[in-house]
Amino acid sequence: MIAVNRYVRDDEEPWALNLVVRVEKDQLPQHTDLLEAAARATVLLLNDERASTIWLDAIARWHDGRIRKLCRRARGAKWAATDELDHVELTAGTAVVRAFVPCAVDAQPEQLRRLQLAGTNFTDIAPPGLASTDLVVWLNPSIAMSSAKAAVQAAHAAQLVVERWKAARPLDVAAWLAHGAPLSVRSADEVLWKFLVETTDFHQQETFYVQVHDAGFTEIPAGSLTAIGLLVT
Repeated sequence: MIAVNRYVRDDEEPWALNLVVRVEKDQLPQHTDLLEAAARATVLLLNDERASTIWLDAIARWHDGRIRKLCRRARGAKWAATDELDHVELTAGTAVVRAFVPCAVDAQPEQLRRLQLAGTNFTDIAPPGLASTDLVVWLNPSIAMSSAKAAVQAAHAAQLVVERWKAARPLDVAAWLAHGAPLSVRSADEVLWKFLVETTDFHQQETFYVQVHDAGFTEIPAGSLTAIGLLVT
């Protein structure tokens, strides 16, 4: 079956979902916390009850296009100003992230347009522990990405896994969402990554598996396999 985009033509402007991380001078988020907050905030926005009502057209217009995401940073008054826009906010450890209802890239609200895109890069004080959730996003260990880029890849992988899961088991997803959409984001080692890419064991009824290939707008070549989302039920 050929999918038909209801809202998009090739000559139309792209839309984007903006993720904004709070970065105060004395309160920097850790890298892994940011990635998990971005992924969870995205999933919660797209599955919010408003996503099927007042946000429906905007999300559908974006989803039927290139599903582009942008990660920005804000502090102080600029962070406070974004509260006026439709969004979902998620805190994960040291990171606070807001996911905003998608809009046209060239017609973004001033509160988002003036926020910094470049230079969003953080570290972990200590290596993250083992993944402790059923849904895990694994990042390609051979591709160097800024925290902002990795956050976008993690968010996209989580979105795609949850879409497949929801289509098969909507009640399970509803219960998971009610608990705040717990998930883990980790960088795979080389051996694990090779296994994740090459094995066919994940293509089973009880498993939800996706690969994310980057569009190549920033940082890395188009088509790069950046992340794998995996949920084993």
